[in-house]
Amino acid sequence: MTVGSHPALREAALLGAVGAALLLDAAFGAGDHGITPLGLLAAAVTVAVLAARHRAPLAAVPAMCLAIAGCLATLDAGNTVVLPGAIAAYAAAAHGDRRRSPALIAILVPAVVLLVLGFSEGEMHVDKLISNIGIAVAAVLLGDGVRARRATRLADEARHEQEVREREQAARAGVAEERLQIARDVHDVVAHSIVAINVQAGVAAHLLHTRPEHAEAALVEIKRVSGAALADLRTTLGVLRSDDDPEGTPLRPTDPLGRLEELADPLRAAGVAVDVRLDGDPEAVPTAVGTAVFRIVQEALTNVLRHAGAASAVVRVVVTPDDVTVEVTDDGGDAGSPAAGGSAATTATAGAGAGLRGVRERAAAVGGSAQAGRDATGGWRVRAHLPLAGTGAVA
Repeated sequence: MTVGSHPALREAALLGAVGAALLLDAAFGAGDHGITPLGLLAAAVTVAVLAARHRAPLAAVPAMCLAIAGCLATLDAGNTVVLPGAIAAYAAAAHGDRRRSPALIAILVPAVVLLVLGFSEGEMHVDKLISNIGIAVAAVLLGDGVRARRATRLADEARHEQEVREREQAARAGVAEERLQIARDVHDVVAHSIVAINVQAGVAAHLLHTRPEHAEAALVEIKRVSGAALADLRTTLGVLRSDDDPEGTPLRPTDPLGRLEELADPLRAAGVAVDVRLDGDPEAVPTAVGTAVFRIVQEALTNVLRHAGAASAVVRVVVTPDDVTVEVTDDGGDAGSPAAGGSAATTATAGAGAGLRGVRERAAAVGGSAQAGRDATGGWRVRAHLPLAGTGAVA
């Protein structure tokens, strides 16, 4: 182990060197005192004060001035006594703040003047006075520079750690949002298709023995809906593929407003008359808003097929320069019809399900709002308002 590799060894070497320099200067210098017991005591006190500079850096400065006075009085160590003083001044400035360094200079300059004048034995050594003041001030400035660099480094490290934490939080938030989006998309695709398949299977089972030709049509529709559901599910889960996957597929449906008629097909196959109306320019609708419209209509029609037992439904999408309005209504027909797919009790709680909550979340994601409930005619109505400004999407 080398001396430079261990702080305790470095400190011991420094203190030993300072003590030895004081004693050698006294033994071989021009003074008359030589090395006396009082001189040894003064050197020991000087070294002890120097050793305490890290624990009490500010108190070590006046204590060192007194220790230096003792050395000057007993050792005649005039050439080397400035060394422990400079080290103490450096430590006090390095372990303080920006206000401490000016205060140290204000204390040290008069202290140096008093020490030099007090032990000059009637002679005025201007050069010695200037050099000692320069050494004291330089030690303080050097320590202050080290303190400033350390503070800058710590601030940079803290800022870097904060940026890392913020990036991690943003990444976690992004992952959570992406998971929520995937859950919504999977729910929309699976719920819409499974409900359609369930209804068609019920129709096929009901007509299998009495009207087999209609049962066959229901089975063909089940095949078509299930195939479309698999394709949509692959598209939805394509976000989980790596970016460099050559077979990766887009997450969002292409031309979402142009595919609204497809959403009506399962209901029509189940005997529900669906009228889809699109007013306005669909090209003016950003992709994010168009996708939200598609999913909102999909969920609303799924609930019609699952719960309403309606004989008819109307989908109306109105595009204006400022917003898109979506409204899906049904006539609230007999809950016991083959298209109902559920009981009256299920219908009563339809508005509280995860699907309609997803409708509201989708609308809110693009800055809009959505409501669902019974209308004046007794049917069910889902209405959403989606602004076109500030969506951050491109058409």
